[in-house]
Amino acid sequence: MKKSMMKVAIACVAALMVTVPAETVAADSNIVIGWQKKVPEGKAVKHGDTFSGSEDCVYTITLSNNAFKDATKLDVEYDVFVERQKMAEKAGSEHIEHVKGKATVENITAMKKVTVDTTKFTLHRSTLGPGTYFTNGGNRSAKDSVKGVWIRVMQEGKLVAEYINPSTLKTK
Repeated sequence: MKKSMMKVAIACVAALMVTVPAETVAADSNIVIGWQKKVPEGKAVKHGDTFSGSEDCVYTITLSNNAFKDATKLDVEYDVFVERQKMAEKAGSEHIEHVKGKATVENITAMKKVTVDTTKFTLHRSTLGPGTYFTNGGNRSAKDSVKGVWIRVMQEGKLVAEYINPSTLKTK
């Protein structure tokens, strides 16, 4: 009985060791995706009792070709999930805006990387000054934020790599 349990344990460990990374779809895919926020440009202003600001955001998508041959004609599709909040509204009334885009990468040389930038979008923030509030009990401040990204890389209509962060976006 102990030998059969040992065999099952070894089989489970072996299965864990060959698990495909979360960012790739196909086991034979050699394209790895990463993304990073570029340094934003922001501005802040004061209007009476309200402080507000905005930040222009661009993300860089990095595609790494880990194969020993070139990858050609890749179509990159992305969807950035931005949560928009509004002052004076109650918590839970936020909505998600989708910043979608596409790009084509003609060639990634073997063992090299290329980058693609998303379209620019703006995140807003505002706060009421001290001692000021809304009579309906709504939020005194509002701040937009990036909640996630879904990036797909296609080659000749076939999905060759995918990056989802957080992974719960797959259900939305």
